[in-house]
Amino acid sequence: MPRQANVGSTSQATKPIRRNMANSKPAFLCIILLMTSGLVAQESRTKEQPRGNKTNRSQAKYLKTAGERKLEVVYKEVSAKKLRLDLYYPADHADKERPVVIFTHGGGWAAGSRYKAASGLFAIVFSRLIEQGFVVAPVTYRLAKKGSGVTMRDCVIDCKDAVRYLAKNAKTLGIDPKRFCVMGDSAGGHLAQMLLLTAPEQLPGDPELSDATYKMIAGVSWYGPCDFEKMNLFNHDDRTGFKDRFGPRILGASLDPADKLSRYREVSPINYLR
Repeated sequence: MPRQANVGSTSQATKPIRRNMANSKPAFLCIILLMTSGLVAQESRTKEQPRGNKTNRSQAKYLKTAGERKLEVVYKEVSAKKLRLDLYYPADHADKERPVVIFTHGGGWAAGSRYKAASGLFAIVFSRLIEQGFVVAPVTYRLAKKGSGVTMRDCVIDCKDAVRYLAKNAKTLGIDPKRFCVMGDSAGGHLAQMLLLTAPEQLPGDPELSDATYKMIAGVSWYGPCDFEKMNLFNHDDRTGFKDRFGPRILGASLDPADKLSRYREVSPINYLR
């Protein structure tokens, strides 16, 4: 996914939640673009490893940790599909409400899975976070594949419902709903921004989770887009005949063209930034 060079100004047509910084005092992390040379090097080394090497991190489905693991937890069911998440705890998490790092995977909103958390450099990063006392929670969301009827908005709502589920069941799960963090890459970076910058009640999903409250205190977006209104940010090489490749995933097949701009604004994280 091409990186955005500029962020652009906030649209006046949107009405994001204005937060009282003096009262809530949230720690917020502006969108971060990380250098990817290390990732490329890691991928090259992975490809050179023998195919029969079963210990290869890229083949793992779950993280191997010294602490408790809650795997394949169903957080909601939608369109006859059960959506799941995993929870990885530090070794000494008993009787402590731990901060959580939610992981939203990349894949253009149409591919990928939460199992990416157990591969490559992600496995190293998350293992270290767990060692430092965080609970790590990779989540599954519906994918906006062609003909699926799923849009980018649905991806956002599913991820927010995963967070709402964690908040609603925080006591049982041994986590602190006032210390939620999020990180993701590419499309997952966009989702991470949306989770960080939108209020819990915005973009509602499952009615059974609608009353959940939580606080997002930090987030990291690895090369995730933040402004879909400014399509020139994505036509970075000035190609002739450039096509809006995000449009179908944002609008779906049945949306009225008159609603295009409002939908683009709704899923642009920059419009919620204050």
